[in-house]
Amino acid sequence: MSTPQQEQYNQRYEEVYARLNSAQREAVDNTEGPVMVIAGPGTGKTQILASRIGKILRDTDFLPTTSSASPIPTQAR
Repeated sequence: MSTPQQEQYNQRYEEVYARLNSAQREAVDNTEGPVMVIAGPGTGKTQILASRIGKILRDTDFLPTTSSASPIPTQAR
């Protein structure tokens, strides 16, 4: 049984996931191991990262307090 907060999270996740294109969904759905996304500006890389984290948190028992994510822009290299 899920809480109202979990239901709200799941609904929001589904809304965001529905807006991804097939290549973005492939990156989000691959939750085993690292994924490198190479794309131009404004193509949704950060959205992919956030959606992938959301999927992992939703589909596994992984705790959000034990995760970290760092998008690194090209200028930072």
